[in-house]
Amino acid sequence: MVENQHTQEAIQQLEEARKDLEFFLDLLTHDVSSQAMIAYSCLEELKSIIDKNDEDSQFFLQTAVQSLFRAQMVIDQVKLLSQIKNLQDGDYTPIDLVGVVRRSVTALKSMFPEEQIKIITTFAKKPSFVQGTTILDSCMLNLLQNAVLADPHPLKQIEIIVDEVQGEQKWKIEVIDHGEGIPDSLKEKIFQRFFRARSGKKGSGLGLYIVKTILEKFGGEISVTNRVINDFTQGTRFVISLPRIEIANFPES
Repeated sequence: MVENQHTQEAIQQLEEARKDLEFFLDLLTHDVSSQAMIAYSCLEELKSIIDKNDEDSQFFLQTAVQSLFRAQMVIDQVKLLSQIKNLQDGDYTPIDLVGVVRRSVTALKSMFPEEQIKIITTFAKKPSFVQGTTILDSCMLNLLQNAVLADPHPLKQIEIIVDEVQGEQKWKIEVIDHGEGIPDSLKEKIFQRFFRARSGKKGSGLGLYIVKTILEKFGGEISVTNRVINDFTQGTRFVISLPRIEIANFPES
């Protein structure tokens, strides 16, 4: 009886510690994010004051803006990891992958207003539903961000295809970019936590790890190949697959 009581007390203490940790995490990410937005707004105002011909000032200003942008990305990734950990089966609902793509494309363009981005989409002719949550939007947006950041060209080109996996009860999303590509020797490692495929690029090393973690939570998978066979320098092709579900009485497009 005493042992059971101690076990119950230990479980209660762990639960209270978990709730406290979640509270502090929410508080920290919210406050840091708020301060980052204030700093970003101030830097945007400085753009109109600083001489556009002063290359040094413009360089430092742009560096500060990019650093804040990356800091916000890390904050968002921390929030995502917390949300993934707390997901329960009862939270899942039918999600339309076409809707996921469209929302993510809109969000991407608002995140990179100064970039020229061309996105070509090809959607299946029937409803493409999977079991998940709207956290799949973050998964897709993460991949699209990577595609933009990895592309050195003035015009960033991305192709997105939503289609059935032939012979399987699955849907797939292909995200194809024209970036610097990933060497074959690193393709198996890029989904590891804190791994950076491009040493010259700054980042948390969490983006693709989070994408893989989200997909596995919903019974999905992700793989990567070259956009052009046998030439990794021409860009990458990420392929997501998720178990397919049928929605009764849903009109086909």
